[in-house]
Amino acid sequence: TSQHPLSRTRRTHNLGFHTLSSEGRTLLAMSLSKVTLVTGRSGAGRTSAIRHLLQHAPPGLLLAAVIADPEQLQLAPSLICGSSGGCLMLRNGCAVYASPDNGDALETLASLKERRLYDYILVDDDNIQTPQQYQEISELPIQGRSSILSDSCRLDTHVVVVDAQQFLSDLYSLELLAPDEESEESIASLESVSNSLCEQIEAANVIVINKTDLADATIVDQISSVVSFLNPDAKQVLTTHGKVEFSTALGTGAFKGLDGCSKQSGWSHLLRNRFRPIANDFFITWFVFRASRPFHPRRLYDLLEQARQGHGHLAKSFRSKGVLWLATSSHNYGVWSHAGRQFHVDEGADWTASTGSRKPRQEIAFFGSHMDHVGLEEDLANCLLTSEEFEGGKRTWAFFQDPFSWESEGAPTLARSGSGVALLAEDQISSALNLERPPVTV
Repeated sequence: TSQHPLSRTRRTHNLGFHTLSSEGRTLLAMSLSKVTLVTGRSGAGRTSAIRHLLQHAPPGLLLAAVIADPEQLQLAPSLICGSSGGCLMLRNGCAVYASPDNGDALETLASLKERRLYDYILVDDDNIQTPQQYQEISELPIQGRSSILSDSCRLDTHVVVVDAQQFLSDLYSLELLAPDEESEESIASLESVSNSLCEQIEAANVIVINKTDLADATIVDQISSVVSFLNPDAKQVLTTHGKVEFSTALGTGAFKGLDGCSKQSGWSHLLRNRFRPIANDFFITWFVFRASRPFHPRRLYDLLEQARQGHGHLAKSFRSKGVLWLATSSHNYGVWSHAGRQFHVDEGADWTASTGSRKPRQEIAFFGSHMDHVGLEEDLANCLLTSEEFEGGKRTWAFFQDPFSWESEGAPTLARSGSGVALLAEDQISSALNLERPPVTV
């Protein structure tokens, strides 16, 4: 049987990547197992996509999948030729490995490189939801071994699977992701469903819009437009039942490192003046708010609170991100990150060290549907210090009421994790969820 173009001869060598010359690294990189990280919200179709790829792997290609529970794949018995120690061996040469009970895929991947070297490895692990998380664990020493994971595996492609039925609801959801444990620290760092969704899409190389047969065609087009603004560089695939072409998801070489990953989002393109206009039928527009005066923390907080309840011009934006300057924190910049109804305002590092500029400023990119640029810019400008307040100087600014209070022990949740939904009363949350609105507006 002829081999697939992506197939190649199995390797039997393993050299230390970091000890080689630049030419040696290039050659070795070509022989490393290529990892495809599969992420997306539970129920979107990640399992279906992995099952389809395993069942339709080209002849002669060595493919392994690492998932929490191989039984979830519901593979046909006729496809399985054996099982041992949490591993299912398939008749087409593929294999499925179970992650340990703690959900840590690191140990499983480490054991794979010792047992058998695969051409491609699919990883689906709830603890690894971004390329950054994968890269971090791949550089950690493997327990009981002298090597690290990146010596034998490299992240090649990041695939995000989204549910066409749920996407718009998730984008505007007030729901928070469940913490890994019920500790005070875990609860304080809760992440919202909407922000997690946007960040995964912005870091993706391939975005699979699944279950398109269950959603109206107009909604699917709308989702595709929103995704294009979130990540103009990613390849989009519209599909049903997780049917993804092998060459689309594996061996693409699309992942160019964390630096390239951080520059492919729509907001990054916009802030770097590299955003190319995208035609759409859903009145999605964009702009960057820039100012050289600090925000008054109380007035900014009130604006965000209003938008979280679905009111005001800011509520028309579905994604915004950038850096901000609070009057009560002139040394460190703030990180503004918003998705749907969730607003994260966290403390960053020193202006000079991290942004390359000694001049504090406001620089925030906005995307929205039916967005009133003039009205939103006026609302944001009203949150800036007035001329009289600005002339008072930093000593006066220090006495401003600051709900963010980055350095305060009694700071509200919003200041630490951005999970501002915790500041809303239960009736406000219910009201916000039931607001009637167009699918892409807030």
